[in-house]
Formats: sequence, structure tokens, C-alpha cells
Amino acid sequence: FELIQATDGQMGLDVAKKEKPDIILLDISLPKMDGTQVIIKIREDKDIKDIPVIALTAHAMIGDKEKFLQFGFDD
Repeated sequence: FELIQATDGQMGLDVAKKEKPDIILLDISLPKMDGTQVIIKIREDKDIKDIPVIALTAHAMIGDKEKFLQFGFDD
């Protein structure tokens, strides 16, 4: 596999649009645009909306997983 990294949410979205990866591991706490904002934009984009996106986060309180799944994350 090839790993492509981005340093903030906007860059991650730009990379996803350009590279169309097989899967995206997306941190929730990112500068410029957080992971929830990025996943919303991904799901609105017809070219990348079907890419599986997994949330990476330290948010581990009861209900956090369900909250992030509602934004459109796959896991």
C-alpha cells in the first residue's frame, strides 16, 4: 500500500479529491477544518463520496462513536 498524508483538514480533502484513495483514515481533531467538517464535504462530493472513511480520535466517551457515525464515517 501507499500512504498519503495531509497535515490539516483542508489538505486532506484536497488530497482525497486528487488521489481518490481506496480508504481514508481521518482524525477528528485537525487544524483549519476538523474531521467532521471534512467528512461532510467528502460525502457531498460525487467523485469521492463512496470512499470508506474511518474516524481516528481520542474521543471515547459514551455516545461518541454513534455521533461520528451520524456524520457519515464508516467506522
